[in-house]
Order: sequence, then structure tokens, then C-alpha cells
Amino acid sequence: MPETKNDVARSFIVANELQNFRKKYIDLGPPNLTTTSNIFLNYQKGKCTSQPICVNKIGSVPAVVAEYLNIPNVKKYTSHLFRRSSATLLADTVADITIIMRSGGSIPGPRPGPRSRRIPRRR
Repeated sequence: MPETKNDVARSFIVANELQNFRKKYIDLGPPNLTTTSNIFLNYQKGKCTSQPICVNKIGSVPAVVAEYLNIPNVKKYTSHLFRRSSATLLADTVADITIIMRSGGSIPGPRPGPRSRRIPRRR
């Protein structure tokens, strides 16, 4: 994600054990999509479009899920929910506060190592 508020570029790594899940997800998309490095597809009015989704669309996901589940006060479910949830999950599994702070952008992190696999472009 090259454009960020704090000018820190982010990348996401899909672990090897998730490659089959990623392939199934991509195979569910329509075959006529243009080649893109963006794995997240845009759904509007029940149809998948070739336009990749933006950060605002990702941020609205918690509210959409809350609305689908008929949870009251849908507007309380914002993109900040992702940061809180990820910090809680990390705290439950990892004891190192540095890792938790790095995941939230408080501390710059190391570059991905040789064992990590970046998501290849869809062809």
C-alpha cells in the first residue's frame, strides 16, 4: 500500500499454509477481471467489478458486517476495530510488546525475510 498517512509503506504477506485458501478466493472471482496486484475485489449491487477496492471500502467492512448481523449502533463499528482486534489477538498469542506496537505502526518493522512469499499478480 504505497500511499499512507505517515508515509510508511505497508505490505502484506500470505503465509505458505494460506496459499490454498488464497487460490480458492481468487478462483471465486469472475474470469474477465483485469490483471491486478490487488487481491481484494469490489462488490457493488451484488456483482463483482474489476475496480479494486480502496482503503475506505476496507474500513467500512465492520459496519457492513454489524448491519448484516442486525447489531444496533452500526456507526460504532469503524475501521479502528481492525487495529483493536489485531492488537488483542497478538496480545493473546505473543508476549512481546514490541511486536504489538510494530503491528500498529508505532515502531518501523523489518523487511520481509526470504521465507515469506508475496502475493503474486493475478494473470
